[in-house]
Parts: sequence; structure tokens; C-alpha cells
Amino acid sequence: RKGTVALNNGGNISGATSATLTLNSVKAKDAGSDYNVVITGACATVETSNNVSLEVNAAPSISTSACVGSSASFSATATGEGLTYQWRKGTVNLTDGGNITGSNSPTLTINPVSATDASSNYNVLITGTCSTEGASLNIGLIVNTAMNITAQPTNQVACVGTAAIFTVGATGTGLSYQWKKGSVNLINGGTISGATSATLVINPVSAADVASDYHVVITGPCSSMATSTPASLSLCIPTGTSSLKAGDLNNVVTIYPNPFTSSIDVKVADASKMDNYELRIFSITGDVVLKTRLVKEITTLETSHLAPGVYSYQVNSNSKTIQSGKLISKQ
Repeated sequence: RKGTVALNNGGNISGATSATLTLNSVKAKDAGSDYNVVITGACATVETSNNVSLEVNAAPSISTSACVGSSASFSATATGEGLTYQWRKGTVNLTDGGNITGSNSPTLTINPVSATDASSNYNVLITGTCSTEGASLNIGLIVNTAMNITAQPTNQVACVGTAAIFTVGATGTGLSYQWKKGSVNLINGGTISGATSATLVINPVSAADVASDYHVVITGPCSSMATSTPASLSLCIPTGTSSLKAGDLNNVVTIYPNPFTSSIDVKVADASKMDNYELRIFSITGDVVLKTRLVKEITTLETSHLAPGVYSYQVNSNSKTIQSGKLISKQ
């Protein structure tokens, strides 16, 4: 029995009702920890043996890999007189022709390899003057396809606190990915996930994530590497802040959020036209409480030190005021 189920002769089982049980051509499903035998006799009650186990180990496998368009070879070594060789794919004899050579020699060559050549059971039959026919172990051929980027990552616009997602499409076998921001490898953790997958997620986005050079480097066994085109991450302007009205579209800079608490972002409408831009924030008494040069498209400023109240600001360029307005701190 296997457990409490009586075994029957048939298939790979024999001796189910004898002193010796045999399982031939063992399969993974035959594994069990509760094989036992029930014995009855004319002068005894029923006796049941202890349980015994059958552990099924996987057979060793040998495989090699090759890229589509390259060459693959299998070699056999044998000793004896009058040796002949017949390479097979499974039980099908291979013959020279097309991309096959050496089908009746110690070395089989497939050149060039195609996807249809993939198989787990290449083997060779070897015969000799003083030996019967014998087959080698099966050898697998894994066919890898070349890498190709099918869809480039696209520019993303995300609001502070939401997620930005970059995705690349690629085909090929055994691909690995590494997302970068400029020349710096991104690492999973914090707001970053998917740094070594086809999809990079930044969640939540902050002003520090703004960049124009997010890209991914893809490697695979059939090519050295490929690099995607760069994609940018820009911040959207949150709705519902008092700084965002129709007239803001014509402003040199947009400051948000307004009212603010611990920080503000200053977005330059056209960074290519920046000419010595400087932001100054004044208290109600006219004292300068914050001053900074604007040298990039988005600048994040720490404002937690500013007391609650109304402030004014100026954006200057070459000693001229080109924009002014009011800001509210609600600490």
C-alpha cells in the first residue's frame, strides 16, 4: 500500500501482492513516506508493516546554450574498434545538411543555430565491432534570442507626492536591467522600486527627483548591452493653490504651494532663458528673510524657519525686478 491505498500490478508497479514490491521507471509522483504492506495468513491475524519511504531524486541533466545565429557543438569520446556514431534529437536520427554537420562523427555541429534547434534530448548512439549499441546521456541545447528594445521609456510628469513610472519594452532571453539617473545606478529602497526590472517606479515623487536623463541599461547573453534613450521627469503644478491662476501662465516663475508650510518649490517657466535670476522673500517689515539664485528649472527651498504670516517676494534679473507677489506662511 501507499498510505491506506492498496497498490495494484500494472503500469510501473509489479509485486503488489507479493513479498517484494517493484516500481520500475520511477517518477516524481511515486515519492512517498508511507509505503507499507499488509500480511495475512491462515493461522494469524492481519499484520501491517512499518512505513518506509521512497525519495525520488532528479536525474542529472547536461545542457549548453547558444545564441540564435551562432554555432553549437556536442562531442562524444569513446574507445574501441570499428566505432560508428549516430547523433539524434530524441529518437530521431539527425543527418548532415542545412545547419547540421557531423551527424555520424564524434562531434555534432549546428551552425547557425535557430530557435527550432532548442531541445533537451540531443544524444548519440555509439556502436563498435565488439560492443552492442548504446546511447549517451541526453544533452540539452538552450537557444537564446538576441536583445532588442521595442519600446523606449517616455517623459513623465508627476505631482509631488504621487508616483512616476518609467517602462521599457525589450525582447530577448535572460535579460537584466539597470535603471540610471544620469550616470548613477538607482537602487531599490525608499521611494525607488523596480530599479533592476523593466519598470521603474518612483513613489512618492519629490522635487529632488526632477531630471532629464532617466534611462535603463539592458544586458543579455546574446549581446553586450543596450541603453535606452533618456526620459525626463518633470513636476506638475498642483491645483488648488492660490498661486495658480490664469495669469500664472505668463509668469517668469511659479511658486507653490501657496499658502506654504515647511517648503516651497520655485519653477522657472523657461529655464533656457534664465539670466541671473534671483528670488528674494521679504517680511511684512521689508526685511529680506530668504534670498537665493535660481539656476535650474525647479528649486526647492526650506521655509520651516519662517513664522506664520504674509510675505512678499521679488524675482530679479540683472538688478531689475521682473516679477513680484505675495506668499502666505501657515505654519
